[in-house]
Amino acid sequence: MQTFITSGPAVPWLAAFAAFGLLLLSGAAIHADLGRRCIPNSLCGAIAVLALVYAVGEGGWSGLPNFAWRLVAVAVFALPLALLFVVRAMGGGDIKLLAALMLWVPATDMPVMFAVTVASGALIAIVLKLLSRVFCFVRADTVPYGPAILAGALCVLLPRFDGLATAVCMPLA
Repeated sequence: MQTFITSGPAVPWLAAFAAFGLLLLSGAAIHADLGRRCIPNSLCGAIAVLALVYAVGEGGWSGLPNFAWRLVAVAVFALPLALLFVVRAMGGGDIKLLAALMLWVPATDMPVMFAVTVASGALIAIVLKLLSRVFCFVRADTVPYGPAILAGALCVLLPRFDGLATAVCMPLA
């Protein structure tokens, strides 16, 4: 896994702001997906914008080319993701959330993100099916895949956020 360069992020307070925003928006996305089975476009858009803010905070202006390559990766995966929507394998909000989170994840970590997402999604589907047999009010007709997508992304991203608070507070000490 990739970690921070020993000198730390270029603009630590900006990177910390973006990371904290991602964590807050992740909670909102999980709440919306579990409650209404709908992830608002505004949440996905805000997560995507914060990815750009984080890229600048992490690498300064030199972080923009790295972000541009992540945009290319999202564009490459856009067609298969759209096909998942067409065949009703995934909802539109899930696909937009996945695309927004891919902007945060380096290409080398994307296979891990996808593996954790698939495993988490399967676990959620199994648990929902079992709970629906016990409790009649539990919906198992659709799977809220947002929590699984966020689990995959955060599994990769949280180690990258390690030390961010220290980098922000270091100038104050």
